[in-house]
Amino acid sequence: MMPFKPYLRSQSGFSLLELTATVVISFIILGVSLSLITSQRRQYLNQQANTDINQTLQSAMDFMGTDIRQAGENVGPGLNLPIIRIQDGAAGAPDQLWVQRKLLDTALNVCQDVPAGSPTVIKVSDKAPPGGSPCRFTDTTIPANSISDDVDSWHNFRCKVGPSKPDCVNPPGACIQNGGANDECSWAYIYDPVVGQGEFFIYFGENTTDQIQVLATFGNNYPIANKPQLYILEQRHYFLSDPPDTQNNRTLMLQTINRDESTTYQIVSRLRDFQLRALVSNAWIDTGFNPNDIGPYADWQTVQSIDVTFRAVNSGPDANPTIQTLASQFFPRNSLSRP
Repeated sequence: MMPFKPYLRSQSGFSLLELTATVVISFIILGVSLSLITSQRRQYLNQQANTDINQTLQSAMDFMGTDIRQAGENVGPGLNLPIIRIQDGAAGAPDQLWVQRKLLDTALNVCQDVPAGSPTVIKVSDKAPPGGSPCRFTDTTIPANSISDDVDSWHNFRCKVGPSKPDCVNPPGACIQNGGANDECSWAYIYDPVVGQGEFFIYFGENTTDQIQVLATFGNNYPIANKPQLYILEQRHYFLSDPPDTQNNRTLMLQTINRDESTTYQIVSRLRDFQLRALVSNAWIDTGFNPNDIGPYADWQTVQSIDVTFRAVNSGPDANPTIQTLASQFFPRNSLSRP
């Protein structure tokens, strides 16, 4: 009988060299994996930043493009109103744009001298005008209401604005003809075509002597000899915020004077620049169009198109962020109908 010999399992393990090689290979694989993950994440962040900035630029362009296309709506030829104004920024600073359109076809003649100050009424027609005066009274409503037809038109517009507006305290109830300061109201615009100056004011009522009631402190004189007129206009003013933030970015601002309110909106942020130029008589003008507050103004219909350029910085993780540019060309209303 053979003697019993217990079976001994081998107890030998990895050698130190094998362990060292395994650790080194593991670190190499881990390093390659982390590098790949980091690279892919940077690419994703760059692409995301690129998408974000493109959306920012396109949003700014869409807002402004719509307003440029509607500039001059309902404005006939021969009215040298500041329908389009482009102000060139000094030393390459961002430009500014103003566009206007008429909200009501009917204009009112100013039939009295309007001095700088605070008149409570402006006379807009005369039942016994002197010869050749444009301030003739006409009442064709049936039955007659002793209010001129043009003033009736303004009253109907004012009373459709709405029951509660930021620039007036409007209680509930019917809009009345001879309104008060707390009745329905609308922004209006007085303009002197000789001097080429105008300003907005709040209009809140009419009376039977064909005067409109206003809330205003006029900064200019409007002599009747210059035949000033009153309009219901909407104005939209685009500009970049100033000063820029700590990263040299700015916000596109929109200041509006509308039917019932004057307010400022922040449209898009992270812009670096905003530049404009106008095509007039087949030549590009970079120095502005009707750039000053005081006219006389060039006819807005001579503008064939407006070129808008926005610039912004791609804020991705790359060490050298790039400036992205978006440029578009827009045609103001009726600009192509000129001979």
